[in-house]
Amino acid sequence: MEGRPGRPSSLARRLATEPSSLGRGSMHIVVRRYAEASALADVMVQREQEVRDLISTVPGFRAYYGARTGGGGVATVTVCDKNEGTDESVRRAAEWVRANTSGASISPPEITEGETYVAF
Repeated sequence: MEGRPGRPSSLARRLATEPSSLGRGSMHIVVRRYAEASALADVMVQREQEVRDLISTVPGFRAYYGARTGGGGVATVTVCDKNEGTDESVRRAAEWVRANTSGASISPPEITEGETYVAF
């Protein structure tokens, strides 16, 4: 059974056993935090495959997560092998949000980027 406490998920097992940047060094992440953006989350759910196709083709792509946060906020996380991948994901995300949420008032996100120093 996936996701039981104390038992690694299939993603965790895959990342732990397949050759990846984990064994060669750090990865890069970018976190985009949108305030009062529940409309964005709704559109992303409705068009999940489009978002998946857009972000998963970023060079060096490893993982993507989207979460609803308190107060109607949205946070997304992209993990890539290199900074060029996270930079490209920021560019693509900004274009997609502009093109697909024209009826909603969504402010630009707070963006935090960095290089991982631990991963497990």
